[in-house]
Amino acid sequence: MDPCATVFASRLASDRWFCWEQPDRDFALAALGVAHEATSRGESRFEDVAGECLRLREGAVVEEPAGLPAGAGLVWTGGFAFDPHGAASPPWSSFSPASICLPELSLCRQGGEAFLTVNLLVAPGDDAEALASQAESRLAGLREAPLPLLEPHLSARPEIRSVRPPDEFERIVAAATERIGAGDMSKVVLAREIAVEAPAAHDPAAVFGAHVKAGGWRLGLLVARNVEKGSGDGINDRYREGVSRETPSKVSAREFAEQAGTTAARVLRHLEAWDR
Repeated sequence: MDPCATVFASRLASDRWFCWEQPDRDFALAALGVAHEATSRGESRFEDVAGECLRLREGAVVEEPAGLPAGAGLVWTGGFAFDPHGAASPPWSSFSPASICLPELSLCRQGGEAFLTVNLLVAPGDDAEALASQAESRLAGLREAPLPLLEPHLSARPEIRSVRPPDEFERIVAAATERIGAGDMSKVVLAREIAVEAPAAHDPAAVFGAHVKAGGWRLGLLVARNVEKGSGDGINDRYREGVSRETPSKVSAREFAEQAGTTAARVLRHLEAWDR
């Protein structure tokens, strides 16, 4: 079973959903619907959400086999903004700075095994039989279908642009590195925001499938750090002039592809996306 493909094929337009896949670990976790949501904002958002999750766990009736792998059984999905009052910009306004959901059902695959978990929240006075019937209907609605292909638009191409200019992002990275070297901080997490504008609505299932098959963010990050378009000798003069002698030289797409066991065309696609 492919958990992510199953959730994409089964979700309704109004459904909340979650998909996470790590091909190198042969692991996938997908969730559908919301049995309960814990949200918060401000400096105490982590403690608030953790407390809410623990509170619901205390009175839970759990029926599951022993020895389940991580991700199987009762699981919460969601995320947190770095900013205590974040998620305020238009693309993120539908999210809270802290939001964790207990899904109505979750599917986990680890190796050759797959696990299905159903969660039902029953409060005093609720009709337990009616809720159980709803859960059965949700299960009956599950269907398997392969992830759709990412079909290009016939007359227009998506436009990919960086919200901040690439040079500015590079300056931010350099400044963060200097502060780490000076001992001001030990670690910093930087996320580069890009905007993708397409002539038609994005198909999340097709985009997810293409991302997984392409190698995900790790290959893109390695390409951005180590590859520069050049004349084929592996070194780009523009790059060499802008760095110190202690900085490792970047290599050509051809050399990187040979070492990574992929094609130069694929490497260049990642590089072009990063440059935008």
